[in-house]
Amino acid sequence: MKKFIILLLAALLLPGLVHAQYTFATNNGALTIAKFTGSGAVIIPSTTNGLPVTSIGEASFEDNFNLTSVVIPSSITNIGEDAFSDCYSLTSISIGTNVVNIGSYAFQYCSKLGNVLVPASVTNIGVEAFASCTLLTNLTVTGPSLAYSSLNGVLFNQDGSTLVVYPQAIAGPYLIPATVTNLAEYAFNQCTKLTSITTDNSLLSIGSAAFSGCLTLTNLILSDSLTTLAGAAFAFCTNLPSVAIPASVTNIQSGAFAQCFSLTNFTVASQNPAYMSTNGVVFDKNQSALIVYPAGLAGSYLIPDSVTTIADDAFAYCTRLWNVSFPDGVTNIGIGAFYNCSSLTNAPLPANLVTIGPTAFFDCTKLQGLNIGHSVISLGTYAFGGCASLTNATIGNSVLSIGDYAFEYCSSLRIASIGNSITNIGLSQFDNCGSLTSITIGDSVTNIEAFAFASCSSLTNLTFLGNAPANPGSDAFSDIDPAVKVYYQAGTTGWGTSYGGSFDAPVNVPAGILPTVLLTSAPFQISAGTAGILTNEFGFTITGASNEVVVVQVSSDLLNWTPLKTNILAAKPLIFLDPNWRSYPHRFYRLMGL
Repeated sequence: MKKFIILLLAALLLPGLVHAQYTFATNNGALTIAKFTGSGAVIIPSTTNGLPVTSIGEASFEDNFNLTSVVIPSSITNIGEDAFSDCYSLTSISIGTNVVNIGSYAFQYCSKLGNVLVPASVTNIGVEAFASCTLLTNLTVTGPSLAYSSLNGVLFNQDGSTLVVYPQAIAGPYLIPATVTNLAEYAFNQCTKLTSITTDNSLLSIGSAAFSGCLTLTNLILSDSLTTLAGAAFAFCTNLPSVAIPASVTNIQSGAFAQCFSLTNFTVASQNPAYMSTNGVVFDKNQSALIVYPAGLAGSYLIPDSVTTIADDAFAYCTRLWNVSFPDGVTNIGIGAFYNCSSLTNAPLPANLVTIGPTAFFDCTKLQGLNIGHSVISLGTYAFGGCASLTNATIGNSVLSIGDYAFEYCSSLRIASIGNSITNIGLSQFDNCGSLTSITIGDSVTNIEAFAFASCSSLTNLTFLGNAPANPGSDAFSDIDPAVKVYYQAGTTGWGTSYGGSFDAPVNVPAGILPTVLLTSAPFQISAGTAGILTNEFGFTITGASNEVVVVQVSSDLLNWTPLKTNILAAKPLIFLDPNWRSYPHRFYRLMGL
């Protein structure tokens, strides 16, 4: 069992330290520093109360803004994750000669640390151990090591085949040594002074986020032996204008060039067996999958007819793209395919689309109308989350599943309908759709999960086409309009005078109970196939129960509706005609009861 000791060390015991406060944890007769709250220049003790201090615990010095230097004794073998993270004033660190492990993020955001000597004893340096050390110019291994080596301040593995960490403050171009076959993940991460990279033909792979955040990188020459570009390899290289992909590259992972906002052109060597490029865009070899679109291209894009798949992250962060036209053959839009395309206003979905992946259109804040056709089977988690300009959403009857949060924060969404194949309305699916006034829910829904319609503060009309779903999950209707009503069809079961259950307590809705309204047993409708031009007037046939009052409303934008004609249905169908239909470029019609 661990015990904790709080010890105040006086300056007389350790010269150079003033009131340095430690919290220790004991483990098998040794001490781990659990927390340090002192400041200034610190010499960590090698023993305390007769016990050796062998480890610097996770986050033990984290966020200590007044720490200026640290001496780590030879008794220490481990520096834990985040141990010195965010120590902004730390300028010097002396690492003891028996340290074996430097944990992930151990010195991240130590922005005044300029030089680090890595003892030969170190056998593991965790991911991003020196991330965001913006003044770091030198990482030097102090002697023969079984794990690491260094050259000109750059850290490599022992035989030099993997470049592990390139110090962020080194400026200018860099030629990767001929011994290097692999760039480790995050190897050049946030090297904001790096201007050019040339790779020797021995380089085979570039790891995840290897050059992420290299803001001044403008020139890139890739090795003719390179096979893999990992995810986010060059993400946020905001000044990179073009990339030539050699014939050897057979694996470009999703997001490899995300947020490269100046990138306008990809070229792929003609001999490449996996990829090709057309007009600066990368496709698979037979042009059936669109792999990556340059984020710097502006305007509209017509996807070639041969394309059937939009790859994961293919258009992610293309913030200058405002219109996309899909060929009918596209069946799959991948994960994050249009993630954060913040200028995209128009992207009519293709006729044969089957799958819309998670986050496919997440944060497309200007995307407007949405019609999910009868070929689509699934919508992924967050598929349209954060689409703040989306005003209407029609989900076809073929859709079998809609992921959690699919329409969360669609703050302009006013009208939505869910098709008849959906059985479950997921977690927070329409959460914070503050403009949503009306939603029609298909006849197969049996379950509504927590927060499904939470904070839909304008919602007044929930129309269910089927039986009452099981009691909704916690806060499914929290903070909705007090005028809300649930409408249900005659002949369906499970309905009473209220719906929701007293366990659910929406703001403004007493005891969480939603009042219900029975719809007419013979609802009026437009007869199928009757809409069209009759004697130079546009019209259609309305059927319904005798003496039922029906109002025909018209709109030019599907948002603002105006009553056009009030009718009382008779025993036979009513033919409605609009003599003024030619006066409008487009006109929509709907039926409403009184």
